[in-house]
Amino acid sequence: MGKRIAGVLAVSTLLLTGLSTQVASASTSTVNACAPGRVCGYNAGNLVFDILPVNSGQCLRLFNSSVDYVDNESHLDQRIWSGTNCTGRNTLIRSGGQGSVDLFWSVGGF
Repeated sequence: MGKRIAGVLAVSTLLLTGLSTQVASASTSTVNACAPGRVCGYNAGNLVFDILPVNSGQCLRLFNSSVDYVDNESHLDQRIWSGTNCTGRNTLIRSGGQGSVDLFWSVGGF
């Protein structure tokens, strides 16, 4: 009976360790999800978009979702707008930079 309890404890420990490792790696991958050359937007820590940078003078509407944090890993500065058509209040996210924004809905090239 002692061997059975020890076996159950060993299996339980392996399962718990494996689960905690998976949870930790999932949260790390979410934070580091933006690849070089890309612009990523997040809302409440969840990846909302992962796009190529928007060129100067262009506007990209973010369909059905807003963002509260942007990671710009591209070579172009990006302007994040509160309006769906690159109007309203805005925040400039420099090339290679990140920043918090307050529920913004479109991205424009700078």
